[in-house]
Amino acid sequence: MDFITHLPNSFEHIVIWVICDLLTKFVHFIALPTKFCAKALTSLFPVEVFCFHGLPKSIVSDRDPLFLRNFWHKFFKKQGTTLKYNTAYHPEIDGQTEVVNRSLEIYLCCLVGDHPHNWYKVLHLAEY
Repeated sequence: MDFITHLPNSFEHIVIWVICDLLTKFVHFIALPTKFCAKALTSLFPVEVFCFHGLPKSIVSDRDPLFLRNFWHKFFKKQGTTLKYNTAYHPEIDGQTEVVNRSLEIYLCCLVGDHPHNWYKVLHLAEY
């Protein structure tokens, strides 16, 4: 799991939450509004991920402060999911997500062309 940030505001969305299934290589791109919190992510996670893949045994993510919050730990502990974090300054541990992030940025540039504020409208096209 990772975030793509610093995107142009697109219909009140500025962040993309990238979730990769390491087994099937299936990816989920979730556009997030300008203000979001750990509780909002935990409400989206079952709807966007559990329904397709079931409960994960483990999750690898970067050390984003949002993923380090106590609420996030409690949520996944109740689900029986182990949280694993990248070592600081070693994003290659979750290399698949890093490759997906780069590819998504290229796709979005191609899809929106001269209208970068429309990335929210075409995000679903990149998730195939």
